Amino acid sequence: MRTIPRLTITAEFGGVSREGVFELGPTEEGSWSVEQAHNTQSAVSSGQQIAQLLSRVSDDIEAPSGGVEVALSVQQMWEISAATPGDTTHDDGTPYRWGSTADREKSPHSATGAGAITQMDVLQAYLSRTVGDSVSPVSFEFGEFSSSGVFSPVSCLVEQPRTRITDGATTASVELTVIRVADLTDPGSVLEAPE
Repeated sequence: MRTIPRLTITAEFGGVSREGVFELGPTEEGSWSVEQAHNTQSAVSSGQQIAQLLSRVSDDIEAPSGGVEVALSVQQMWEISAATPGDTTHDDGTPYRWGSTADREKSPHSATGAGAITQMDVLQAYLSRTVGDSVSPVSFEFGEFSSSGVFSPVSCLVEQPRTRITDGATTASVELTVIRVADLTDPGSVLEAPE
């Protein structure tokens, strides 16, 4: 089980694809929060249109002959309020990772152990260089939704990411919402119900 929120974002820097890992730290007040919610909405659509869309992803899906489907859509989401970690370390002394490497290296794609402004800018650089949708989702891990938990990490999109730093602060606040999406790079996940 993962006890701190973590995002993994793939983005392109200078023509090179980089995977950035962002371990979110506590705010200046010494805490962070993760709120899990579900957004429900109904939709009326042609079952044939939906199946045709899915059949583009996988040859194993056949479109039905027609009909109208009424469905209830449930979006699983997490609202996160945290901060850049600065030079915060794990219990074993390793720094919270912030970008493409766990090394204390400052670059356009990594800011592990760097100051708040640099970490804020590197996170925003990743977010501005990725779509974060069903074709190239961001990975979110927290609690049992992690590689060490009972559920898989969540493929998601990041909505309304906001970072803020105030004068004299050693960390920048990070507020964002992650929304579960189907990972279209894995056709099997399209047919699976969320865990």
